[in-house]
Amino acid sequence: MSKPKGKRKVWIEFELLQVPEEVTYKPKTKRWAVQTKPPIYQQLGIIKWCCAWRKYAFYPHPNTLFEEDCLQVIADFIKQETNTHRTTPHNQKGR
Repeated sequence: MSKPKGKRKVWIEFELLQVPEEVTYKPKTKRWAVQTKPPIYQQLGIIKWCCAWRKYAFYPHPNTLFEEDCLQVIADFIKQETNTHRTTPHNQKGR
């Protein structure tokens, strides 16, 4: 059975993680929690900068399982944020 065309159902969301004021080391890039949408709010992993790849990457939590729609949503988000990072002036990144 083929999937109906149109907008796909999205079951995950991204929450920008804030660094507490008392932390002395501040990361230079942004980080997001990847979680399921309400009412469950299960943590699935984190998206953060990968220096070796020079782009954002998804770091899944152990024992998490993903299907192709969720992986595509995550991949699209990573592409968008990597492009934003590369086109943002240096003094505005991660703040």
